[in-house]
Order: sequence, then structure tokens, then C-alpha cells
Amino acid sequence: HNTGITCTVNAFTESSGKLEQVPIIDDDVSYDCLFQAKYYILLVRNTFHVPDIAVDLLPPFIIREAGLQINECPKIQLSDPTVEVHSMYSEEVGLRIHFGLSNTFSYLSTRKSTNHELASCDKLFITPDSTLGT
Repeated sequence: HNTGITCTVNAFTESSGKLEQVPIIDDDVSYDCLFQAKYYILLVRNTFHVPDIAVDLLPPFIIREAGLQINECPKIQLSDPTVEVHSMYSEEVGLRIHFGLSNTFSYLSTRKSTNHELASCDKLFITPDSTLGT
């Protein structure tokens, strides 16, 4: 859902340039929980829509602002990792999402939601449930 709001996104260096008029959208993706054999709809508010980027970038502090617990440390960096390591957890729906690791980037596997899933699956905000300016 396009919010009608756009912004300018600056790169990490001036020489990389910037993106102008980037749409800010509310979106949803499906997460397939293999441990519970269940699908969840992950809801995201106020995110950049940049079709040229193949992955969704989500800062950990935003996840925390949504009330989820997050542990960013990759399991390979610990001698005795627990189930809580390298995951995010929603006490509200009892869902733990384990992150994958690609080079130095953590990720979670999602896909486009179907209409059936949108109508029938449990939903979880992974960003704060608010509109811009509130």
C-alpha cells in the first residue's frame, strides 16, 4: 500500500549519490515457520520501496520499537549458542524467527503473501504499527 509519501535516501558516501522520490509504503510478507508448520503475515509500516534492491533491509532498533525481542549475534560467533541467538521473538504470537547469514548480513526468508493467507493467517507487526507523523 503506497502511503503517498516519498523521501530522499542518501547513500553511505556522497560519491555513491542518492535516491530521490523513494515511495514510503506499508507492506506485508509471508513467513513460513517450519517449526510450527504454520504461515504468518509479517506487517511492515513506513518502509522504503526500492525495487532495485533484492532484499528487505530492516534495522534491529526498529524491530525492538515494535516490541519484539531480537538477538543479532550470529551463532558462529558463540561457543555455546542457544535457541534465542540470532533470532527475533514475538511473545504476543509465540513466534521465534531464526535469521540466516549471508556473508556479514543477517536475513529472514519471506515471500509474497497470497490473498488466502492475508485473510486467514496470524499477523505480526515487525515495525511499529503507526503512520508517519504520529
